[in-house]
Amino acid sequence: MTSKWALSAAASNQLQAATEENNSLTCGELAKQFNISDETVRFPLHLIGKMYRLSKWIPHTLLKNHKNNEWQPVCRCFIAVVPHPYSIKWLTRDKKCPV
Repeated sequence: MTSKWALSAAASNQLQAATEENNSLTCGELAKQFNISDETVRFPLHLIGKMYRLSKWIPHTLLKNHKNNEWQPVCRCFIAVVPHPYSIKWLTRDKKCPV
C-alpha cells in the first residue's frame, strides 16, 4: 500500500539533502522549492526520523533523550524532600540533590 504522500527515492534524498544543508527551512518553504504540498514534505522527513522543532529540523532521538532526562533531577529532589518508607534506599544512595 503506497501513501498519498509518497515520493520517489530521488526526491526523498533531495528533500533530506535540502534539510541538512539548511535545517531552518519550514515545510512551506520546502514545499514551494519542490512544488509539493506541506504534508508531502513532512511525511518523508518523519520517516527518516526528523521533526521540525525550535525552527529547525532535528532528529527524533534528540527529543527522546530530552524527554527521558528532563524528570531525573525533579524525581531525586522529590524523594529527598518527601521521605517515604520505600524511598529510604534511594535517599541514602543519591545524596546529590541540586536543590
